[in-house]
Amino acid sequence: MEMSLKILFNTIGGLSIFLYGMFRMSDSIQKLAGQKLRNIINSMTSNRIMGLGVGATITAIIQSSSITTVMVVGFVNANLMTLRQAIGIILGADIGTTITGWLLVLKIGKYGLPIAGIGIFIFLFHRSSRWKQRGNLILGIGMIFFGLELMKLGIRPLKDLPAFIELFSKFEASNFQGVILSAVMGALLTAILQSSSATIGITMAMASQGLLSPNSAVALVLGENIGTTITAFLASLTGSTSAKKAAYAHISIKIIGVSIIIPLFFFYVKFVASIVSPEENIVKYIAISHTLFNIFIAILFLPFTTKLEKLLNYIVPESKENLNLEVDDDNLAKVPFIVLEKSKLLISKMNDIYSSAFHDFGILMSDDSKKCNRCVDGLFKAERELDEIQIIITDSLTSVLRHSDSNKSVLEVRYYLELANFYESLGDYEASLAKQYLQLKRDDLHFHPNRKKAILKIHSLIDNINSEFSDLLKYPDNNKIKDLIKRSEDINQILQFNKKKENTMEIHIYFRIMEKFRRINRHLLFVIRSVEKYNNL
Repeated sequence: MEMSLKILFNTIGGLSIFLYGMFRMSDSIQKLAGQKLRNIINSMTSNRIMGLGVGATITAIIQSSSITTVMVVGFVNANLMTLRQAIGIILGADIGTTITGWLLVLKIGKYGLPIAGIGIFIFLFHRSSRWKQRGNLILGIGMIFFGLELMKLGIRPLKDLPAFIELFSKFEASNFQGVILSAVMGALLTAILQSSSATIGITMAMASQGLLSPNSAVALVLGENIGTTITAFLASLTGSTSAKKAAYAHISIKIIGVSIIIPLFFFYVKFVASIVSPEENIVKYIAISHTLFNIFIAILFLPFTTKLEKLLNYIVPESKENLNLEVDDDNLAKVPFIVLEKSKLLISKMNDIYSSAFHDFGILMSDDSKKCNRCVDGLFKAERELDEIQIIITDSLTSVLRHSDSNKSVLEVRYYLELANFYESLGDYEASLAKQYLQLKRDDLHFHPNRKKAILKIHSLIDNINSEFSDLLKYPDNNKIKDLIKRSEDINQILQFNKKKENTMEIHIYFRIMEKFRRINRHLLFVIRSVEKYNNL
């Protein structure tokens, strides 16, 4: 009984420390290299090789294929990348995640605790936030190796327990049935832990203690490659159809890859053994098998990403669902630079919604109003959509403040929150314009030609600023921004007039519309100045 508890405590304790070390290391690297990762993501093109390289690089940096694939699902969900790009990046992520196994090849497990101690010392006694993150990174690395050592220590006595030997004899990959059972076991364990890095670590620890044969270890690794797809699949459940396709692509690639290897399994393990003998270094042997498998499926699928995309489009047809823009996965919320990129996209979407609705109001006021039967509904719909997106941005950016201590990230959060609030207010004013128009039609009123001309003139001036600002929001240009500020200020001067006595409802509505124009122009000026200020930081 005492022996069993010792095994249990050491194994679970070692696994917990290992997982927490992985989290610490991944989180610190994300914060230290956040801007560089954003630049890498912004460089993504439809080029398959580029996508493969981006996926491998990001995953090698943040040490989590789960986070990378969740990020990809989020990007596809927000239309930030196509399904074809996503497939390339997922294939790269599968290669990048094998770096974890190679870290464990390093025989420095006994130094894990001193390394963790150095990390804690730097974290506690250095004032710089960047050095604190470096301390966190070193602490995470130390905990990974210390946790692995504890797991080895904990499971070592198992090889002398008859019950354990009898259990694992059923999963001995000496025949195809054993190979399949081992692969299923690996998939289930990884699906439960939601970390292939953890299960790879457990596999290496057991194999190094003689509890797993080399064949069984490789078969477990094959299954672990399937199990790791569960995280992205769960993230896609509340996403768009395209997000689901990205997750299905990941699952399909892994299952097909494993299905091809299993009939050739014994040739495969001989090939791996020809590179490094398991008797010589079992941990390196497992790491090579993991890397080779993922390189194999990348070579296999990369030329056929277009065909795989078409197949997924056929199997999962597009639905008329609304784009789900929420950052509803905790893994994604913990990647600040991804949330910031998504917020940037949402701000651009808010601008498009507002600009389109404001343009439609001009059509309502013109002689072509019959061509815009749904324009009034569109103005109210724009208000609702802008309200919803503002809430999403606020909730998402709040998560960034919880998970990031970067001054630049905090400034960017404030910038996007400010813009989101301005656009939300612009949506309210557009709904007010729609109400004025409905009252005009309900009372069968018509503006005097001079007043109608004045409304259309102001509308046109603001509408032109909207059109030009759409590009500047994505690609700021200080000279053009200054020009828009000057033009917006001129509109403000035009709208500073004294109201005449409102002795008719028609004049009353006219001045209400002009007042809404004044407020819209004022908020638009706030937005332009915010972009100018942020661009000059």
